[in-house]
Amino acid sequence: MDLMRVKFATQVSSRSMAWAITYYTIRNVFNSLDTAGTVEFTARMNDLFDAMNRRHPGEAVHNQSQDILVMKESLQWLNDWEHDLNFGVITKDMFQTALTAEGLRVTILSTLDLAQYLLTKVRQAAGENDHPDMPTFIQLYRMLAVFSVLKAPKIGNCEAREGAPVIDFGAFRAAFKNKKPDESSVDKLKAKLDGLIETEAWDCDDIVTTDYNSVEVVDAILYYVTRGGIL
Repeated sequence: MDLMRVKFATQVSSRSMAWAITYYTIRNVFNSLDTAGTVEFTARMNDLFDAMNRRHPGEAVHNQSQDILVMKESLQWLNDWEHDLNFGVITKDMFQTALTAEGLRVTILSTLDLAQYLLTKVRQAAGENDHPDMPTFIQLYRMLAVFSVLKAPKIGNCEAREGAPVIDFGAFRAAFKNKKPDESSVDKLKAKLDGLIETEAWDCDDIVTTDYNSVEVVDAILYYVTRGGIL
């Protein structure tokens, strides 16, 4: 069986479809006993798709935003629906396949967890400003991303691949060993920092050494953070 395209699936599970079913039900084309559940399911999936696919800064997710509530309610609805199946309230043909249900649950949970992670991390970095505006949020996120590159965790399940653009702080010292930095060394260092983000061919476990508080390292970080269009 051919897989349905996501675009077509979202069009089927749209509010317009829910309205169309309701329209024909009111005019007795469909039986209301047969369509009530379909209308509810279609409208709920439409709201869930919208909540997980925002594209404009003005619709950004925050802790008490409607989109977060929609995702949490959808997760509870899925759990309740599956609970009814497990306890014999409904039959197997009245529920989704196990693979579909688990996939939907993972999708919702991963989105909620990521949103909560980002909101929590940024608020911690913001100090007293626990409700940063969008420019501040982006700047803090960039700084956190840089920090994670320059001070990688000592333990984890990621390993550097062969040929990964590893940062050695000897390069920092070499670039700034004189009062007037060597331009070629600085350019090479900047290129390596850019490469760490722009290449897709690496994962890191521990890509740097220590001594990340030195002045020359701070200068390099400031360059990296203020460079437009990286994140």
